[in-house]
Amino acid sequence: DKNGQPSSENVVGDRGSSKQGCPFLSIVCETLACIVHAIGGIEDHIHLIVSIPPSLSLADFVKNIKGSSAHHVNHTLSTSANKFACLEGYGVFSLGGKQLDTAVTYVQNQKAHHLNGSAIASLEQETNLDNAPQLWYAK
Repeated sequence: DKNGQPSSENVVGDRGSSKQGCPFLSIVCETLACIVHAIGGIEDHIHLIVSIPPSLSLADFVKNIKGSSAHHVNHTLSTSANKFACLEGYGVFSLGGKQLDTAVTYVQNQKAHHLNGSAIASLEQETNLDNAPQLWYAK
């Protein structure tokens, strides 16, 4: 970030609005046999839209993404003495085919949503709720 602190943008990259804008995370996901639909990030968090194979548990997927990202930033990208570390926890939504395009568009425009105040609060914070993301049905 501006203060020399490692941030999620170091993982996502300057164009962190699609899988092409984030080659590192795309490679990690593809190594895990996941299909990457979109990756978007800002300074303090990242959104991934991926299809995860049934043979890979969600916990193992997140562990691999977080561990690989922190290692990549700290050993490849960071010139700071401060180490990048992922926060505990994560939020997950299961999407149906009809919601995929809407979710991909949201993640591809994540930076703009934060800049213009159109970010959807329920998608921007980790929660312990097991509820469907109602926003995909509203329109």
